[in-house]
Amino acid sequence: MITPSKFIPLKDSIIGKLPLLRRGPGEISVHELYMSVAEKFEGIDEFLFAVDVLYLLDKIDINFERGVVNYVE
Repeated sequence: MITPSKFIPLKDSIIGKLPLLRRGPGEISVHELYMSVAEKFEGIDEFLFAVDVLYLLDKIDINFERGVVNYVE
């Protein structure tokens, strides 16, 4: 679930897991990023939702041709 609710605590929601994806400036491949946090997410779909949210908030930039994530400050 993307947002916390009465039944989903903040730590289990996508919004609560966003800080897990924050890294320092620079770039990292999407695969490396997923492998570094895979145990924190229930599945790849939840990870992709979190990446989408960070992208929509302009916290990351994704180079789709190279498959890397650039962090924006």
